[in-house]
Amino acid sequence: MANVGKSLFVIMAGGFGSRLKPYTDRIPKPMVEVKGKPMLHHIIERAKSAGFSHFALILHHLPEVIKGYFGDGSDFGVSIEYVEEKSPLGTVGGLSLLDLAGSNYSSILVTNGDLVSQADYRDLVQYHIKQSAFATMSVRQHRMVNEFGTVNISGNVITGFSEKPVTVSNINAGIYVLSIEALKILEYGKRKDMPDLFLDAINLGHKVLAHYLYEEWNDVGREADLNRVNEK
Repeated sequence: MANVGKSLFVIMAGGFGSRLKPYTDRIPKPMVEVKGKPMLHHIIERAKSAGFSHFALILHHLPEVIKGYFGDGSDFGVSIEYVEEKSPLGTVGGLSLLDLAGSNYSSILVTNGDLVSQADYRDLVQYHIKQSAFATMSVRQHRMVNEFGTVNISGNVITGFSEKPVTVSNINAGIYVLSIEALKILEYGKRKDMPDLFLDAINLGHKVLAHYLYEEWNDVGREADLNRVNEK
């Protein structure tokens, strides 16, 4: 059984949160409160309960707010280091700034800082390690109901009808596990988004897997999302 204590837990917390203004005018988006606590606080608490103890927070927008709240993590029973981006580096570029020299981490779990979920972080890491994956993406099924009945056509011949069909697609849940080797794809200080890292890994022939997330999951990107989560 994989020991998640050997995994570094990284939270991408540097975004501007433009869609959540005016909440994010004075605080970073991950510090917006959900049920009385910043989203970051919820993430760290859940990760700690899953066995993670070492955290790295990637910062850019108003970093002093996050540092002032969490400090070195000792008040929360964990250790926290900070990495500040001089300019925004996308959803994964900030990992190129991590100094992992001398560390013995077996993997890195990376999550967006604006997620409120019941994700099983331990299960995700254990799956990644057991499968000897290069990179693993947490994926969630999204069901979309067409509000109209649709007409099935072959050429110009009507072949049938579908009443309000449901389209099921897989969406990126914003939680990942990367092998240490995966970080070598990144160029120091260069902007990169996570889907591009996964595509690079695929093109290089590495084992890239999906891990389905069935637990409650909320991407708090807009005020409507925030209100919905707070009302639950």
